[in-house]
Amino acid sequence: MNWLIFVIRFVSSKGDGKLKNKRIFFPIIGITLGVSTVLLTLAIMNGLEFEVFSKLTEFYSPARIVLSDPDESKLINVIDELEKMGVGHQLGLERNAIIKAGDNFRFITVRAINNVQGFFANDEKSGTIDLSKPENEDAILIGDELSFYLSVHNGESCQLLSPVDISLATSIFPSRDVTIYNTFDFDLIDVDMNYVIIPYDLGIGLFKKHKERIIFLDQKLSSDFLETAAILTDNIRYYSWENEYEALISAMKLEKFAYSIFGFIIIIISAFNMLSIMSMTVMRKIPQIGILQAIGFSQNKITSIFIVQSVFTGLSGSLLGYFLARTIITLNDKYQLLHFILKDFPISNFPLILETHNSILIICLSFMLIVLSGIFPSVQTRKLNPIQSINSILNIRK
Repeated sequence: MNWLIFVIRFVSSKGDGKLKNKRIFFPIIGITLGVSTVLLTLAIMNGLEFEVFSKLTEFYSPARIVLSDPDESKLINVIDELEKMGVGHQLGLERNAIIKAGDNFRFITVRAINNVQGFFANDEKSGTIDLSKPENEDAILIGDELSFYLSVHNGESCQLLSPVDISLATSIFPSRDVTIYNTFDFDLIDVDMNYVIIPYDLGIGLFKKHKERIIFLDQKLSSDFLETAAILTDNIRYYSWENEYEALISAMKLEKFAYSIFGFIIIIISAFNMLSIMSMTVMRKIPQIGILQAIGFSQNKITSIFIVQSVFTGLSGSLLGYFLARTIITLNDKYQLLHFILKDFPISNFPLILETHNSILIICLSFMLIVLSGIFPSVQTRKLNPIQSINSILNIRK
């Protein structure tokens, strides 16, 4: 402890024993800001990634089985096998179509499923959706953004048209007048603006040429089941969430890395600042270093003074940055600060997730970077000659 106190006093003193060198705190402040910036960036991106992926997984389902033109008996066999394994599922289909309300229309994706109530059962906002079975079998659900775009509300009518199923003889494509009985809101523009949920029977009647059936699954399937399903029917395809949205996952991870670079730039600047300050400290301390050499301090012990300075700076700055980031995350969990700041954004209410292994990695990298920046000035003390160092005191006095 006495050695550490000596090092702190030696590097912080300007030489007269009274004045303190406040510049040694600049690297600590820079590292604190850099580390906290990186950690908060990762926490925000992890939270946003978790929120987006959770919503998309919930809407698109964790996995799906797609059967091309399946025989009814084979389709039933696959469903029976899923029920034996206790795997939750929804039978449906998806098809591009047009929704028209008055003079407004939009190309959308129609999802027809056999159990709308079950589909929204796990939605946190399902309490705001009337899931009771509508009296009109042609009643549909649309996203709130799409409802605003078409200027239609609950209970009003619109029209679904399927251009792909056009009749070559009459040049007329199927259409159906439907009633909107409620809207859903996933806080995802792509979903809330481009999807319509309709009953399965309505989809079968409207999309006459569509031969593909989709089984939406509540969980991923094992390879054993997939082998069994392949035996039960031909032309079967299986997609998991990661397989289907690999590009989106990669894009968000790349975005998280790119944003983290800004924090590391602050840390790198702090490292150069540390290098500059320590080099200036060595130059200013030449007379004192000469005295230490004269009274018997070894070269290793003198070098260790500046090594300890860099270790102390890196360790204190990194830990302060971590605690600052953790404090902000705690305050956000309690007072929803991020929701207040991002209230105008589509997704503004999501948790800040700071993973332990990320924190350890950032702290270690920052610490190593600062320690490495202190090695060069420390090594320069070995080149100092004690006689020349002491003579510099006489030159200063003259």
